Amino acid sequence: MVLFVASAGVTFACLDNPYIRAVFASFDAVCPTAKHARTTGLRDAYGELRQVVGAELDDLLQNGVGVMLCTDGWRHKHAAAGQPLLNLVLLKPSGGAIFQGVYSLDQGESKTKQFYVDMHNKMADEVSSGHPEQLLGVIMDGPSVNRAALHDLAIQHPTWICMTCCVHSMNLICKDLSNDNSTFGKHTQVGVFLKQVNVETGYKALPPGHGCCNVSRLRKNF
Repeated sequence: MVLFVASAGVTFACLDNPYIRAVFASFDAVCPTAKHARTTGLRDAYGELRQVVGAELDDLLQNGVGVMLCTDGWRHKHAAAGQPLLNLVLLKPSGGAIFQGVYSLDQGESKTKQFYVDMHNKMADEVSSGHPEQLLGVIMDGPSVNRAALHDLAIQHPTWICMTCCVHSMNLICKDLSNDNSTFGKHTQVGVFLKQVNVETGYKALPPGHGCCNVSRLRKNF
């Protein structure tokens, strides 16, 4: 019940609603109070969920399936006046994802190539219990410092697939196209590029996943 409320987009205060509590009582079930749900109940439910997810991750790694590290940095305006944060999501080959956690970054530390190399190696060791060779690789968004870090990670881990996130690049392309400055020229450039890809591949429409490696190159031209 606690996880349902937490993930349903409603407040825990609904659990103190007398009509909801009456529904629980009609089934001889105990409805947690809002205070219990958002404190002890949420902590206990989170612990149980982490155990289930941890067992699934161990099973994937032990059976040689592996997962892909996917990271994305952001800032929360209400978190320590713009505290830089980093999401870590584990992508499963069969589909679906495991939200591993949010890492706080040191505001004063320079975010260099080596910073991201060291951070991703540390996360890889944590996820794989010291066996990063069991992982499939890592995906980051496409700034130059991240691309440099991916290059070094690919050298350090020859079995990894290290790539930038195509979704980020497509999002930036759409953002650029919506900009009033030189919009017509950008539309023309995108159209010429897509026509060129269609001619080279022989497809009228790009099949799923095809041509993604060119998205970052297209973004650089804007």
